Amino acid sequence: MFELVLLVMLCACGGPDTPPAEPSLQTPLAGSINKNMVVDSIQTGGSYRINIYLPSNYASTNDRLPVIYVLDGGPDNGLFTPIAHITEGLGVRAIIVGIGGFARRSTDYRYPGLNPYYTFLTTELLPKVESTYRIALDQRTLVGHSYGGYFAAAAMLLDRMAGHTFSNFIVMDMATHEQGAPLADMERTMFTATGGKLPGTRLILSGDSFGNAKDVDGFDKMISARGYQGLELRHIPTSSYGHVDMINPAYKESLRLTFKQ
Repeated sequence: MFELVLLVMLCACGGPDTPPAEPSLQTPLAGSINKNMVVDSIQTGGSYRINIYLPSNYASTNDRLPVIYVLDGGPDNGLFTPIAHITEGLGVRAIIVGIGGFARRSTDYRYPGLNPYYTFLTTELLPKVESTYRIALDQRTLVGHSYGGYFAAAAMLLDRMAGHTFSNFIVMDMATHEQGAPLADMERTMFTATGGKLPGTRLILSGDSFGNAKDVDGFDKMISARGYQGLELRHIPTSSYGHVDMINPAYKESLRLTFKQ
């Protein structure tokens, strides 16, 4: 009975109340993960534990690296280590920042809470991380799944109204549900503010037939209808793994399209 209830929650409600278990991973990471950073937010009133992955040769080099910010990637969830393994496996040399606060996701990733959360990311979290680590400021990627995917989509709209913080947005099985109207409002505002021009913007969408593929398709249709100049929009073929099981293959293909074209 518990498994059936969990499946309904995953497909209909944008994710479980309990973080998914981290899969067994046999090969040790070459890089390292630091779980000691905590960021307290004035904007949201929340406290966020942060995972930081550094490539194995980070300490012996001095170049600036791309950074991948992963929603639901903190020590309070099992998402981060598989993401780090996939990134290493593809040979992508990047810093990965996993953002905690899993218990707050239904507030932070949804309207209206997504507005202060976006401000938290851009004015509180990013400055702290990027004053500590060597990061290429023009190579930021934001990754989100389910409710996090909805926020990543909304963040692209907010980001292009406010400036250009992130270059790449990876949106996996976004859960729009009853919040389609605020997203459409933000898109109309962004279109007016940008004049339909989004230079240096890459958006990669993926959905699952057992999850929120219809929500992903709807967002794709809304964005594609505008014909934004400068936007690179890629829509990975719909998978049938399941709402949670699609994360690893969708992230792998999205990362390949972002860094290995």
